[in-house]
Amino acid sequence: MRGRSNVKFDFKLLLALLICSTFFFAFLGSYPLLNNNEGIYAGISQWFFQTGNYILPHLNGVEYIEKPPMLYWLIAFCFKIFGTNEWSARLVPATSGFLIGLFIYFFLQEEKHTTTPIWALMIWSSCVGTIAFSRLIFFDMLFAFFLSGIMISLFLYRKKTSQKVWIYSAYLFAAFSVLTKGLLGIVLPAISIFIYLFIEQEADAIFSLKRLVNVAKEMFSYFSVVPMLIFLIIAIPWHVAAGLKDPDFWYFYFINEHFLRFLGKRIPMDYYSGSVYYYILRLLGYMAPWIIFLPAFIFRNKPYPQKRKMPSSELFCWSWFLTVLVFFSVAKAKANYYIIAGMPPLAVLFAFRLRDAKDFIFKRYIFILLLVTFILSTIVLIFTLLSPFILEKFYTLKLLSASIYKKVTPWLGYYDHFQLPIILLIIAFLICIYMVFNARKKENLRHHYVWLIVILTSFLTSTIMSQFHLFQEFYSTKKIISDLSKKYDKKDIDLYLYIYFEKLSTSAYYLERSIPIINSKSKDLWYGLKKTDTKKLEINIQELLKFPVKRPTFVLMEKRHSKEFKRESIKSGFKFWKSYGSNVLFYKNKAKKYK
Repeated sequence: MRGRSNVKFDFKLLLALLICSTFFFAFLGSYPLLNNNEGIYAGISQWFFQTGNYILPHLNGVEYIEKPPMLYWLIAFCFKIFGTNEWSARLVPATSGFLIGLFIYFFLQEEKHTTTPIWALMIWSSCVGTIAFSRLIFFDMLFAFFLSGIMISLFLYRKKTSQKVWIYSAYLFAAFSVLTKGLLGIVLPAISIFIYLFIEQEADAIFSLKRLVNVAKEMFSYFSVVPMLIFLIIAIPWHVAAGLKDPDFWYFYFINEHFLRFLGKRIPMDYYSGSVYYYILRLLGYMAPWIIFLPAFIFRNKPYPQKRKMPSSELFCWSWFLTVLVFFSVAKAKANYYIIAGMPPLAVLFAFRLRDAKDFIFKRYIFILLLVTFILSTIVLIFTLLSPFILEKFYTLKLLSASIYKKVTPWLGYYDHFQLPIILLIIAFLICIYMVFNARKKENLRHHYVWLIVILTSFLTSTIMSQFHLFQEFYSTKKIISDLSKKYDKKDIDLYLYIYFEKLSTSAYYLERSIPIINSKSKDLWYGLKKTDTKKLEINIQELLKFPVKRPTFVLMEKRHSKEFKRESIKSGFKFWKSYGSNVLFYKNKAKKYK
């Protein structure tokens, strides 16, 4: 009996890992890099790979020291092993997200939980926020990986002080964390652990001196000479090398990028601001589809024992999550992806609550919600499948205005690509409707719902990602560079970007060289353009119009700037070349119009 049980458990874990891998790796390289962050970070990594200079990051040929180099180093390494492509560029965040799931599973296994480890693994992997930011090149998924390593290592070291491997791994992850997110890499785990230890103490009074002394003693016990030396050997050299290369590094990187950014006084201001509940609203979306289980946080089946208000592992996760949430909520600088670092412990908390929730939540609330969602989704998909015929009929009967029909018609060009995916999704939702009804008869209802949601989300993710490349003209410049490359050798053309580099950042990556900016208002290039001889990389439009054109010359811009550019340049011979989604390309003289 014991052997059968182990085989069954191993099969469930293997199945869970297989399903979870689709969230991170399915069709990972099938769509082009996105403008803005992906183009910027992949471009810097490409520069490292091409030049072999791994000290000061360069963006579009100029110095860029907003971030530490760990992400760039790892992507450059992937380029060296797997070649320069979208899959290898995204492999680091995708692998980081997948490994976080394994960390969570291992952490809960060490705590002797039963079903919770697999649930937490699947919840983390299938969250919308996890899927989105592990499939895009951002620092935050890699940072979340290292932060998870620090936190889990320290927690396990506290439970098993005789196993020194955990304190070594904590310091190792801390060093990599600093090289990924700067001082935040040690500030966040330090605050999280302090809060956890402070609440965990047995002293009666919450603010007693005894409690503070105990926390101080335990925090001090985490300091060890050899692990600290390992931390310093890994984390310090790059900072020293960067400071020697650029004397302004110390102020711009530490003061401007750390402290002034937190206070909302960083120059230039290239970030969002928001209210204190900025991230709470985003978490409602990022934790989908599991956000429907929020009532489980209120209606619990197992109250805490009287002597301990909360189990240690649960208190640990709350301390970790709330530290990240409060820290970034208080910070003046906001970004959609910062809160990712707090999602791993939140996924564990959702798993705890699903385990302990009252049965009526699943038999009534979740049953009705899933059933209504699946039925409505099926109806919408059927309507979408029949939309060309319905719209044409409405237009013929004059139930739809000509202006609306004209706006909708271009989108019908994608219809042929979506027919099969829509049919498959309809079948999937019909199966889900049947399974929801059938699951009510099962004894362990919550178990069936968790697997149902994970499998459906995996199918939805794979379906959406397989078709995402169809819309590349709206988020990437790959097709533009590809069209130019078919007509000309990339080395034999002059390409300029108009005003904002960030909005067209993938162009430098796909062209594989720096691109001059006309009338630059780029905030990401601001620091580098101040330090470099910018005559070749930053020009105004009047200078461009005076340049003698000796070979095909192109100017790429967002559509919203096309009228302005056309008004300024039409007399000098620039003509419209082609429109690409949200972008426009102009050409001059020897360039022939693309057919």
